[in-house]
Amino acid sequence: MKTILLTFVLLFVFPFTVFSQLILKVQTDKNSYAYGEKIEISATVENPTDTIITFETGGTIGCQIDFIFDDEFNLRNWRICTADLIIIEIQPHSKRIYKWILDPVKYGLPNFDGTHKIIAQFENLKDSILIEAPEFNGGQLDVYFNNYNRISVDSIRENLNAEVLNIVEYPNATSEIWQLLDVNFDSVYTSLKNDTIFQGVNYNRLTFIDSVEIVTSVEDAIIKDYEISEIYPNPFNPESSFNILLTESQNIKIDLMNLTGEKIKQIYSGNLKAGEKYNFKITGTNLSSGIYFITISGEKFFESKKAILLK
Repeated sequence: MKTILLTFVLLFVFPFTVFSQLILKVQTDKNSYAYGEKIEISATVENPTDTIITFETGGTIGCQIDFIFDDEFNLRNWRICTADLIIIEIQPHSKRIYKWILDPVKYGLPNFDGTHKIIAQFENLKDSILIEAPEFNGGQLDVYFNNYNRISVDSIRENLNAEVLNIVEYPNATSEIWQLLDVNFDSVYTSLKNDTIFQGVNYNRLTFIDSVEIVTSVEDAIIKDYEISEIYPNPFNPESSFNILLTESQNIKIDLMNLTGEKIKQIYSGNLKAGEKYNFKITGTNLSSGIYFITISGEKFFESKKAILLK
């Protein structure tokens, strides 16, 4: 396992001495990656002391973790920048592990061949690593245009052979997320950005946490306090579902998000009892075709799952 030099930035506004007691480590599942291969990243915050370390995140205080790829791409991990304040406790001799999957198909990264750098930072703590990966020719763009330019935009999209992943329609304008493959991604981005047909063009690089796990002892294996089934069927139309089973009772929030990070609706908010299997349904009757995310937030874990609605 290699500690990767993505710059994970943990943003907490708390006394310096609290964080100086913690240990930060960033790792990846491999040292070298093939073309288009997903990079699995984990950032571990360990409490080696005999006392509980408590801090708040969310609201105006800040996010838990961000990271920077190649000293250039600041991929904000908005998923844990919650509007409400969350109190997090790291028990003595335990650790909290945040996991991401960096998918080149989505991010259009790496954007050059060779060695790539990731730096992790948690207040005064830093960790770093290097990985090897080839340039990926493609990625996702979020484009915004006035509806009277629709014909010109459709022509550009067809020439690029871009797939539309998500559409948001406004009274006089439209926002789309395009999947591009087999192109020089940064060159296409620059060209479209400078084209007056578009009102806005941005990289689709919002970052998602795939899971948060709690290790109760630095010597022990990871112990999960929950079990979440896969969403089935997936892709779906018009309905799909998944199950949750907890080993201990806790409050749970389940939200349906679109690809741009907007909350479409809350599926559930309340207490789930330990040992009981709960089934939750996803209904796409009033939704457009596209990619959605189900986020499940517990008191001791966070997980997101992708759901595809095809009509």
